[in-house]
Amino acid sequence: MRNLLIAAPLLVLTSCVVSDGHNFDFSNVPKLGLHQMKDTEYNNIFAEPWREEKTTTGDAKFDNVKYYYASGNTFSGRGSVRILLLEFKDGQLNAYDYASSFDEDKTHIDLAAVNKIKIGVSTKEDVLIALGKPHGKALCPSEIAIFMDKCDKAIEIWGWGEYEKNYTRVKEKRSKVTEVFVMFDKEGTVRDLKTYVITK
Repeated sequence: MRNLLIAAPLLVLTSCVVSDGHNFDFSNVPKLGLHQMKDTEYNNIFAEPWREEKTTTGDAKFDNVKYYYASGNTFSGRGSVRILLLEFKDGQLNAYDYASSFDEDKTHIDLAAVNKIKIGVSTKEDVLIALGKPHGKALCPSEIAIFMDKCDKAIEIWGWGEYEKNYTRVKEKRSKVTEVFVMFDKEGTVRDLKTYVITK
Protein backbone atom coordinates (compact mmCIF):
# COMPACT_ATOMS: atom_id res chain seq x y z
CA MET A 1 0.00 0.00 0.00
CA ARG A 2 2.48 2.66 1.10
CA ASN A 3 4.97 1.61 -1.61
CA LEU A 4 2.43 2.46 -4.28
CA LEU A 5 1.55 5.78 -2.71
CA ILE A 6 5.18 6.78 -2.48
CA ALA A 7 5.87 5.66 -6.04
CA ALA A 8 2.78 7.22 -7.63
CA PRO A 9 3.71 9.48 -10.56
CA LEU A 10 3.47 13.26 -10.48
CA LEU A 11 0.18 14.78 -11.58
CA VAL A 12 0.49 16.81 -14.76
CA LEU A 13 -0.13 20.48 -14.00
CA THR A 14 -2.32 21.49 -16.92
CA SER A 15 -5.35 23.03 -15.20
CA CYS A 16 -6.91 23.84 -11.85
CA VAL A 17 -8.24 20.29 -11.39
CA VAL A 18 -5.93 17.59 -12.72
CA SER A 19 -5.95 13.80 -12.74
CA ASP A 20 -3.52 11.00 -13.40
CA GLY A 21 -3.77 7.28 -14.16
CA HIS A 22 -6.96 5.50 -15.26
CA ASN A 23 -10.19 5.68 -13.32
CA PHE A 24 -11.76 2.27 -12.70
CA ASP A 25 -14.90 0.64 -11.30
CA PHE A 26 -14.04 0.32 -7.61
CA SER A 27 -17.57 -0.89 -6.73
CA ASN A 28 -16.46 -4.47 -7.38
CA VAL A 29 -13.53 -4.37 -4.94
CA PRO A 30 -15.60 -5.71 -1.95
CA LYS A 31 -16.45 -8.80 -4.04
CA LEU A 32 -12.81 -9.86 -4.45
CA GLY A 33 -11.85 -13.27 -3.10
CA LEU A 34 -8.69 -15.32 -3.41
CA HIS A 35 -8.91 -17.89 -6.24
CA GLN A 36 -12.26 -16.33 -7.23
CA MET A 37 -11.04 -14.54 -10.38
CA LYS A 38 -9.04 -15.57 -13.43
CA ASP A 39 -6.42 -13.48 -15.20
CA THR A 40 -8.76 -13.21 -18.20
CA GLU A 41 -11.54 -11.47 -16.24
CA TYR A 42 -10.19 -8.28 -14.65
CA ASN A 43 -10.57 -6.09 -17.76
CA ASN A 44 -14.33 -6.72 -17.84
CA ILE A 45 -14.72 -6.22 -14.09
CA PHE A 46 -12.53 -3.17 -13.40
CA ALA A 47 -11.65 -1.74 -16.86
CA GLU A 48 -8.23 -1.44 -18.47
CA PRO A 49 -5.41 -1.40 -15.88
CA TRP A 50 -2.80 1.31 -15.50
CA ARG A 51 0.12 -1.12 -15.57
CA GLU A 52 0.80 -4.84 -15.83
CA GLU A 53 3.95 -6.80 -14.93
CA LYS A 54 4.70 -10.48 -15.50
CA THR A 55 7.21 -12.44 -13.40
CA THR A 56 8.29 -16.08 -13.54
CA THR A 57 9.87 -17.61 -10.43
CA GLY A 58 10.71 -21.12 -9.28
CA ASP A 59 7.25 -21.28 -7.72
CA ALA A 60 5.00 -20.14 -10.56
CA LYS A 61 4.11 -17.52 -13.15
CA PHE A 62 2.87 -14.27 -11.61
CA ASP A 63 0.88 -11.54 -13.36
CA ASN A 64 0.68 -8.33 -11.30
CA VAL A 65 -2.00 -5.87 -12.43
CA LYS A 66 -2.06 -2.29 -11.11
CA TYR A 67 -4.97 0.15 -11.14
CA TYR A 68 -4.18 3.73 -10.18
CA TYR A 69 -6.18 6.95 -10.27
CA ALA A 70 -5.45 10.32 -8.64
CA SER A 71 -7.20 13.66 -8.76
CA GLY A 72 -6.02 16.97 -7.32
CA ASN A 73 -6.46 20.74 -7.32
CA THR A 74 -3.37 22.70 -8.34
CA PHE A 75 -4.34 25.77 -6.30
CA SER A 76 -5.35 24.19 -2.98
CA GLY A 77 -2.87 21.32 -3.18
CA ARG A 78 -5.62 18.92 -2.12
CA GLY A 79 -6.05 15.61 -3.87
CA SER A 80 -6.95 11.95 -3.48
CA VAL A 81 -5.68 8.62 -4.75
CA ARG A 82 -7.24 5.22 -5.37
CA ILE A 83 -5.06 2.15 -5.98
CA LEU A 84 -5.82 -1.52 -6.57
CA LEU A 85 -3.28 -4.33 -6.96
CA LEU A 86 -4.24 -7.74 -8.32
CA GLU A 87 -1.79 -10.63 -8.40
CA PHE A 88 -2.51 -13.77 -10.39
CA LYS A 89 -0.50 -16.94 -9.81
CA ASP A 90 -0.77 -19.44 -12.66
CA GLY A 91 -3.95 -17.68 -13.80
CA GLN A 92 -5.79 -17.52 -10.45
CA LEU A 93 -6.14 -14.53 -8.11
CA ASN A 94 -3.43 -15.06 -5.48
CA ALA A 95 -3.37 -11.63 -3.82
CA TYR A 96 -5.03 -8.22 -3.89
CA ASP A 97 -4.62 -4.90 -2.11
CA TYR A 98 -6.84 -1.82 -2.19
CA ALA A 99 -6.33 1.67 -0.79
CA SER A 100 -8.25 4.91 -1.24
CA SER A 101 -8.32 8.41 0.22
CA PHE A 102 -11.42 9.47 -1.76
CA ASP A 103 -14.36 10.32 0.51
CA GLU A 104 -16.74 7.86 -1.15
CA ASP A 105 -14.59 4.77 -0.51
CA LYS A 106 -11.90 5.84 1.95
CA THR A 107 -10.20 2.87 3.62
CA HIS A 108 -10.15 2.93 7.43
CA ILE A 109 -8.53 1.09 10.37
CA ASP A 110 -9.78 0.91 13.95
CA LEU A 111 -6.41 0.89 15.71
CA ALA A 112 -8.01 0.39 19.11
CA ALA A 113 -9.42 -2.93 17.87
CA VAL A 114 -5.95 -4.17 16.88
CA ASN A 115 -5.22 -4.75 20.58
CA LYS A 116 -7.96 -7.42 20.64
CA ILE A 117 -5.92 -9.66 18.32
CA LYS A 118 -3.69 -12.13 20.15
CA ILE A 119 -0.78 -13.92 18.48
CA GLY A 120 -1.10 -17.68 18.76
CA VAL A 121 -4.70 -17.42 19.95
CA SER A 122 -6.90 -15.34 17.64
CA THR A 123 -8.47 -16.96 14.56
CA LYS A 124 -9.57 -15.52 11.22
CA GLU A 125 -13.09 -15.14 12.59
CA ASP A 126 -11.74 -13.20 15.59
CA VAL A 127 -9.78 -10.88 13.27
CA LEU A 128 -12.83 -10.24 11.08
CA ILE A 129 -14.89 -9.32 14.13
CA ALA A 130 -12.18 -6.96 15.39
CA LEU A 131 -11.06 -5.24 12.17
CA GLY A 132 -13.72 -6.01 9.57
CA LYS A 133 -13.14 -7.15 6.01
CA PRO A 134 -9.49 -6.76 4.98
CA HIS A 135 -8.50 -4.25 2.31
CA GLY A 136 -6.03 -6.81 0.99
CA LYS A 137 -5.23 -10.51 1.17
CA ALA A 138 -2.43 -12.72 -0.09
CA LEU A 139 -1.60 -16.41 -0.26
CA CYS A 140 2.10 -17.16 0.13
CA PRO A 141 4.31 -16.95 -1.81
CA SER A 142 3.47 -13.54 -3.28
CA GLU A 143 5.46 -11.15 -5.46
CA ILE A 144 3.66 -8.05 -4.11
CA ALA A 145 6.26 -6.17 -2.06
CA ILE A 146 4.10 -5.46 1.01
CA PHE A 147 3.28 -9.17 1.34
CA MET A 148 6.48 -10.78 0.08
CA ASP A 149 8.65 -9.98 3.11
CA LYS A 150 6.02 -11.38 5.49
CA CYS A 151 5.51 -14.73 3.77
CA ASP A 152 8.36 -16.37 5.70
CA LYS A 153 6.06 -16.34 8.74
CA ALA A 154 2.72 -17.09 7.15
CA ILE A 155 0.55 -19.13 4.83
CA GLU A 156 -1.91 -16.26 4.34
CA ILE A 157 -1.71 -12.50 5.04
CA TRP A 158 -4.47 -9.92 5.52
CA GLY A 159 -3.90 -6.17 5.36
CA TRP A 160 -5.64 -2.86 6.14
CA GLY A 161 -4.57 0.69 5.26
CA GLU A 162 -5.66 4.25 6.09
CA TYR A 163 -4.55 7.74 4.97
CA GLU A 164 -5.44 10.58 7.31
CA LYS A 165 -4.93 13.35 4.78
CA ASN A 166 -5.89 13.53 1.14
CA TYR A 167 -2.93 12.39 -0.92
CA THR A 168 -1.48 14.67 -3.58
CA ARG A 169 1.69 15.17 -5.58
CA VAL A 170 0.51 18.55 -6.78
CA LYS A 171 1.70 20.29 -3.62
CA GLU A 172 4.07 18.81 -1.03
CA LYS A 173 2.66 18.37 2.47
CA ARG A 174 2.88 15.92 5.33
CA SER A 175 0.54 12.94 5.26
CA LYS A 176 0.07 10.01 7.61
CA VAL A 177 -0.21 6.42 6.44
CA THR A 178 -1.27 3.64 8.83
CA GLU A 179 -1.09 -0.05 7.96
CA VAL A 180 -1.91 -3.27 9.77
CA PHE A 181 -0.90 -6.75 8.61
CA VAL A 182 -2.04 -10.02 10.18
CA MET A 183 -0.23 -13.25 9.30
CA PHE A 184 -1.94 -16.65 9.63
CA ASP A 185 -0.56 -20.18 9.88
CA LYS A 186 -2.03 -23.20 8.07
CA GLU A 187 -4.60 -23.71 10.87
CA GLY A 188 -5.90 -20.15 10.43
CA THR A 189 -4.43 -18.92 13.74
CA VAL A 190 -2.64 -15.57 13.97
CA ARG A 191 1.11 -16.17 13.64
CA ASP A 192 2.24 -12.54 13.70
CA LEU A 193 0.90 -8.99 13.66
CA LYS A 194 2.53 -5.78 12.45
CA THR A 195 1.38 -2.17 12.60
CA TYR A 196 3.11 0.66 10.70
CA VAL A 197 2.52 4.39 11.13
CA ILE A 198 4.41 6.48 8.59
CA THR A 199 4.42 10.27 8.42
CA LYS A 200 5.87 11.91 5.32
